[in-house]
Amino acid sequence: MLEEEYLEKRKDDTFDINNEFVERQLKLSLEAIKDLNPSIIVVNNALASELICEKFGEEKIPFNEEEGFHTLLLNNGNKIPIFFSSMLSGQRALDKHTYKRLIWHIKKAKSWQEKNETKEKNP
Repeated sequence: MLEEEYLEKRKDDTFDINNEFVERQLKLSLEAIKDLNPSIIVVNNALASELICEKFGEEKIPFNEEEGFHTLLLNNGNKIPIFFSSMLSGQRALDKHTYKRLIWHIKKAKSWQEKNETKEKNP
């Protein structure tokens, strides 16, 4: 339902990122993230990346200078590495070298996540 509404609004070029649809979509996404508790999130769409960064802000998605990626801070204290990227396939996709670097960085974040989970279990 929400996707159909988005597509309809995109057709007439009156889509405003500061509307109820975007708010509902972000709320739904955050609820799904909390329920699924992913170890890493990759947002592979430029507009979605912009919306998330704008709506959540630096305090909710700070950039970890030491590790080189953002983390989504949940209310329960969990920190989930989050990567913002463009499309992974198609006409405007990442070039193959950038794609390889993204894969490398995701593996690094996975290692960071596992290390932090171990620290929390065994302080």
